[in-house]
Amino acid sequence: MPYKERAKSGLPRKRPKSSCKVTSWTAYNRSLINRGRVSFYFPGGSVRAAFVNEIEYVEGLFGKQVRYLDPYIETLFMLKIVFRLGMRQITGFAKEYFQRAGLDLPVPSFGQLSDRFATLQPSVKVRAAVARQRLKEGKPVDLIVDSTGLKLDQAGEWHAVKHRNGKHRRNWGKLHFGQTPEGDILVAELMDSGVSDPEVLDQFLAKGLPLNKVMADGADYQIERNAELITQGCGTALGELNISRRHNCVLGKVGAYPAEQNLL
Repeated sequence: MPYKERAKSGLPRKRPKSSCKVTSWTAYNRSLINRGRVSFYFPGGSVRAAFVNEIEYVEGLFGKQVRYLDPYIETLFMLKIVFRLGMRQITGFAKEYFQRAGLDLPVPSFGQLSDRFATLQPSVKVRAAVARQRLKEGKPVDLIVDSTGLKLDQAGEWHAVKHRNGKHRRNWGKLHFGQTPEGDILVAELMDSGVSDPEVLDQFLAKGLPLNKVMADGADYQIERNAELITQGCGTALGELNISRRHNCVLGKVGAYPAEQNLL
């Protein structure tokens, strides 16, 4: 029975509602206070030299050089995302903060920030160190395949909510990803909601990653296809395939699919 129907009928929840109990209010309050603290650490060198280009013109090059360097723009963009500020708000916030910190730094205008944010390409640190090292050495890894729905808003979404005309323009996508048991994402694909999970699972397996074990939920459960994968993959680069049966699935005849016994 769906959750809303059970709530209306007064039946208890199937699973207890998860709750986080505070054990140390002192540590909890300190963590909330630290969320609002803004501090920067610059390991040596001048902050202005790292953020601002003082050389406006270079002999032999046409036009004026970029004054505000990419690390400066990335810092302001990070502050904008963390504190959910607008373009004008981040400009005023940076001016006030640098002034109180005693830093002689010019702040770009909100128009220039808007242009620079659109072309910004921040560097992303690769944190899957264990999985990357194992793949580099050619060792197999365990892969957990799952998917989740994403709502993609368009410009008409704001208009519909603003004027309450009921004409919502929502596009739903589905993010398929495969991760290791440690939480390192190895493969990810954003597909339309009409693409089934088994199709994306075949694409993940076709990438040729050395896999020791592949685990998936009931959305990827197909008797014929899973049996074929198990028959072809056991003992090879695919390794072991564990896919949970759906709760309403109907098992075939005994012996019809010998590899079905390996399915969870």
